[in-house]
Amino acid sequence: MRQFTAIVTTSLLVFASLTQAVYDGSWMGAGSLLYAGPTLAQPTTITSSSGSLSFTLTVDSYAFNGYISFNTRAYYYNGVGSVPGPTWHVKPGDTVTVTLVNNLGSNTDAGIMNTLRSPNTTNLHTHGMQIDPSVDNVFITVAPGGTHTYTYVIPSDHPTGCFWYHSHYHGSSALQVMGGLIGAIYVDAADTSSAALNTLATYRRILMVLQHLSMSSINPSTDPFKVKTYVDLTTSAGSTLPVGATYVNSSVQDIYMVNGQFQPTFSATTGEQFIVDLVNAVGDHYIEFDIRESIGASSVTTHCDMSQIAIDSIYLSSMRSVSYVVLPPAGRTSVIITCRVGGTYYLQSYPDLVLRPDVTANETRFYQNLATLTVTGTTTTSTLTTISFSTIPRPSHMSDLQSTTAASKWTLGIDQTGAGNYAWLGIGSNCTLGSFGRATEETTIDQTYCQYVAFPGEQGTSGQYRHTSKLGTVEELDIWGRGGSAHPIHMHVTHLQIVSFYDASTQSYNAANNPYVKYYGQLGDWRDTVPALPGKTTVRYTMTRYTGEIVVHCHFLAHEDTGMMSTIYVSPNTQACTYPSTCSSSGAYSRMKASTVRDEFRRHRDAAPEYVDKFILEWKQYRDNLARDLPSIHAGIAATNAQPVKNLDKGLLDNMSDQQIGQLYTLRETVSGRTVIDDALIGAADSKKA
Repeated sequence: MRQFTAIVTTSLLVFASLTQAVYDGSWMGAGSLLYAGPTLAQPTTITSSSGSLSFTLTVDSYAFNGYISFNTRAYYYNGVGSVPGPTWHVKPGDTVTVTLVNNLGSNTDAGIMNTLRSPNTTNLHTHGMQIDPSVDNVFITVAPGGTHTYTYVIPSDHPTGCFWYHSHYHGSSALQVMGGLIGAIYVDAADTSSAALNTLATYRRILMVLQHLSMSSINPSTDPFKVKTYVDLTTSAGSTLPVGATYVNSSVQDIYMVNGQFQPTFSATTGEQFIVDLVNAVGDHYIEFDIRESIGASSVTTHCDMSQIAIDSIYLSSMRSVSYVVLPPAGRTSVIITCRVGGTYYLQSYPDLVLRPDVTANETRFYQNLATLTVTGTTTTSTLTTISFSTIPRPSHMSDLQSTTAASKWTLGIDQTGAGNYAWLGIGSNCTLGSFGRATEETTIDQTYCQYVAFPGEQGTSGQYRHTSKLGTVEELDIWGRGGSAHPIHMHVTHLQIVSFYDASTQSYNAANNPYVKYYGQLGDWRDTVPALPGKTTVRYTMTRYTGEIVVHCHFLAHEDTGMMSTIYVSPNTQACTYPSTCSSSGAYSRMKASTVRDEFRRHRDAAPEYVDKFILEWKQYRDNLARDLPSIHAGIAATNAQPVKNLDKGLLDNMSDQQIGQLYTLRETVSGRTVIDDALIGAADSKKA
């Protein structure tokens, strides 16, 4: 672990309307602050040659010097640390070998599953890349002092575009991504056979890796989507690396950075057509990207044209004229921009409450100038050149599936608890829990349980998976969203084609004004990160190349770290599990294991209320499932709920069966109304853990 001295910042300032935006139910961020930032820098690049690329990334502590300076963890390449890390340039058919070295100090926390933990344990995920899941394996642990070599074989038909990479250890993802363990990946064309790609290669290409850095959240503490600050994440994960934050302006402690810079500047000439590749490399915010002529202007500029050409690294079927682009966390887009009139333009994230009132709930929207563009030259009437994308190749498994009958269908639902920051994947469409639009669109079946069980971890070939499928079949997934904030749902290894959207507000399919079509794209688009909007988004996909365990999770990373993740299994045989109807009742998703309950006692006794509430909800699920599986003891469970357990034998827990645990877990309500674990049971658990 590196030793470093105090951070010194030497930035110069120019302010217009020096006011930190205050959270008012509409947006958060640096708001009306205008900063004379540095010239936009492009990250260091690493480029493959003759079909291969081999390099080492070292994760170590790093003194970041910028608008907010602080101590963090960064990728070092050739001995030089940077935020973001170096950009990889690779091609379809390449073999990319990355040796990941962890030079961080040891962890001091207990590392309990589905909590913020292990701040110095890391790994690597190539987000959006269609790579073998046994290689791009987020269950790999690179502990402090450890090393792991990833050998990625990029398929010869892999899509071209802008992807990204980041740390993905379950428990420290939010901390490490906000801290800067991120970087971009370009998959460039392997040859010159595509006329469209040849034309695009002649354009100036500007990479903007967007990173959120929050030292002081301005969300209300009761907000269920309260953004955890870097300080929050550091403390909760048990990090001993001092944050040591210093500020150019102490009133501005919540910002977006572009390639590690705050409000950088760049230039263009009138009529020039250039590409901007945006990577929303954050774990907690949506970006609403547009171009305006002043900070907070009431409308977008009419002097510049913007055309969207790719979403989540996949080129569209044709150029799409847009005035703004909405990016979920982890989302990417590529746009061509040209300005006809000289002047200064502001590329902003602007939550326009008039034009875009219902993109997502306001607490996950960010308001700030991202970069400032200076355009010089004579006014011109030129417009964007139309490029036919028909020659851009796609792999066969990404052929249009909108009219294809799926061989298998499954459902993911979203739920969250009050103000507790906890959310789950796995509510089936037939569960009784209300969800916007569900009762009117599908018949509600009296289901005795809905899955609130947090992520169980790697399961191997014999696990009870959320869903299993056979290699080569077309799969259909319904993603149910509820509430105003759209959890961004990301599936590894594959892209998902948007087939239909059932609008909760209008109770209709694919209406022109539904929020997906209005703000995010068009039916038929391919994404690897899908906003779970209120209602039902139906997607289809095909796994044609790889088998094995694949994760799907929320890309609000604090949610993922605390359990909002699940796994599916792609099998080469006919094994099938269409949970919840045919999975074993003893599987990982049907009940909370007794050993897990025991292990969680001590932590939750002293934890913050939201941790206790989460544990209680999980325990209730375990108890209800036990009652379902063992009807004969149902009366006993009901009886113990009414009477607190008294004077438990200190050694009793050692020999408890699942039945006995189900009978002995009793709850009581405090005067304040917060649910807590029975004191007698806590005492017995403490004795056992001592």
